[in-house]
Amino acid sequence: MAELAAHRASVAEVRAVQAARYGGQATNATAPDGLVLDRAMMSQDALRLLAQAHQELALSARGYFSVVRVGRTIADVAGHEAIEADDLAEAVAYRARGAGGGAG
Repeated sequence: MAELAAHRASVAEVRAVQAARYGGQATNATAPDGLVLDRAMMSQDALRLLAQAHQELALSARGYFSVVRVGRTIADVAGHEAIEADDLAEAVAYRARGAGGGAG
């Protein structure tokens, strides 16, 4: 029970960080694409990885924004101010898996 309460508190903290970032009630999932990109803050390594993933996975605009949104959320959960390469790599792995790149 305590574990569930801790998880709920963590989710609430992340949602508060996201709402503050977007100036209201928006989250990474609900903020407009342009606003997400404007506020994403990515390390140079993450930007290079995003460009590489965009090319190698032939990401559509929708896929590109999805990777950025998921990477931003992973960074938020980890407490990173900027999206780091590891955060983005995890987001790309979820994308590749969801596109038929893995089992499950």
